[in-house]
Amino acid sequence: NGYNVFYFENGNKSSEGTLKNGQPEGYWKNYFESGVLKSEGNRLNGQLDSIWKFYNEEGILREEISYRNDQKNGVTNNYNREGFLVSSTPFKNNKRQGIGFTYYTNGGMHTETIYESGVENGTAYEFGLTGEIIGIKVFQNGILTQQEVINRKNSTGEKIGLWKEFY
Repeated sequence: NGYNVFYFENGNKSSEGTLKNGQPEGYWKNYFESGVLKSEGNRLNGQLDSIWKFYNEEGILREEISYRNDQKNGVTNNYNREGFLVSSTPFKNNKRQGIGFTYYTNGGMHTETIYESGVENGTAYEFGLTGEIIGIKVFQNGILTQQEVINRKNSTGEKIGLWKEFY
């Protein structure tokens, strides 16, 4: 019981945090064998709790997951190798639930998708680099039932295909 530090054979820390009755409790950090931080977050009654952060071997944040009672509850954010946000997905009891987003590296929204009970359900939108809607998909219980590719331009900037305006 109490604060503990564990080590790899090479002498670098592998993890550190508090044990209570032999179970992890409170704030914990885990490391790669190189010594770079791998993950950090809180445990409550031995279970994952609150926001956990996960890093790549270069120390760049790659994922943030909200936990409650050892399950994903809240938003999970994923980042690319450069540290830019690429997706944000809400979870409830380990299942995707709510509106999830993916992003372009410039920060603009790429897709918006509704999830219910872990699967796509409802109308999803795809956005162009400048924010215009360029695709519409309709899902029913995880099955794609309809898809439209709209508002596209060719390589010379001329409009092609179906165009729709939204307000």
